[in-house]
Amino acid sequence: MWRQAGVARGYATPNLFVQCTLVDMFAKCGCLGEARSVFESMQERDVAAWTAMIGGTVHARDWLDAMSLFDRM
Repeated sequence: MWRQAGVARGYATPNLFVQCTLVDMFAKCGCLGEARSVFESMQERDVAAWTAMIGGTVHARDWLDAMSLFDRM
């Protein structure tokens, strides 16, 4: 949520590296809702972003969501 607030106010502009890092961090911390929020807001997704999001769902044992993401990739 803090990331969206900063970007909305013009303090920061999102870029692929920062967004991917946030997805990875949130996923590793078990905050899949925040990870998904950042992931879905990304205009462009690279292999690292998909890997971080799918890896987070697998780590949380959400197999169906992981397969759904894989199919979307």
